[in-house]
Amino acid sequence: MESIRHGIGLAVKTLTGLMMTAGMGIMFIVCHDLVTQCDYFKAEAIIIEGGSVLSRDEILNAAAIDVGVNVFKINLGRVRERLLSHPWIAEAEVYRDPVKKIRLRIMEHRPLAVIDLGKRFVLNNKGDIFKEASEAESVSMPVVTGVDYAQWRAQNAPDTQVFTSVMEILEMAQSDGGIFAKGVLREIRVDREIGLTLLLEGPVGSMRIGYGDYALKAKRAADILTYMNYAEGIPVISGLDLQSPDFIVAKIAETDETSVSETPGPKGNKGGLT
Repeated sequence: MESIRHGIGLAVKTLTGLMMTAGMGIMFIVCHDLVTQCDYFKAEAIIIEGGSVLSRDEILNAAAIDVGVNVFKINLGRVRERLLSHPWIAEAEVYRDPVKKIRLRIMEHRPLAVIDLGKRFVLNNKGDIFKEASEAESVSMPVVTGVDYAQWRAQNAPDTQVFTSVMEILEMAQSDGGIFAKGVLREIRVDREIGLTLLLEGPVGSMRIGYGDYALKAKRAADILTYMNYAEGIPVISGLDLQSPDFIVAKIAETDETSVSETPGPKGNKGGLT
């Protein structure tokens, strides 16, 4: 008899627990519905931080939210995923603000150049391809040619010599001054064996710079251009070979002859013309 009473008591306790659990579940559902449907929790503002290439409307369209959305109805993870699916957005964070606001914090890719792999794509400051290049981007940014993807970024392998060399030149091109500065550099031609050749806007349209010592080679080239500006009787030079910064070859435009420079240039620096 005692065991029967014990069994009945256990069943009552179990049933009571189940009913309480079900009741709490229903209560949470009701509370959730009340919170997510209540006008009081509608977002009064959406604050966007970090956009420069993309407009506010483009960012909101990518996030698929707008002012008036209930702040508790938003799935923050899904909004972040939608933002990251936009080709221009490299990083994204989404927050609920305590005072009925949504805050979107994004970081856009910083484009450095266009790379031609049979099809043209845009490279960011890490050397990653993040979008297909438009015609306007192909004109406004330096173009990297003569390279295939395996030479560019070998999967699960250290960065290639081509990659590190091109990226060094592109970083130099971000400066406002210097011979390879932004707006001067038009194209980086890659030859796996002999290195890089730069096509430039300016008095000397082509410079073969090979691999390495780029800061020194840029200084040597700048010295030569300075010398050309004030020296008399200097022929028009169409190209420079700076593979060896202490033994520079100049290509004369009219005759396609070459002139070798080993003598001190301006202010005693090697790199003057003979």
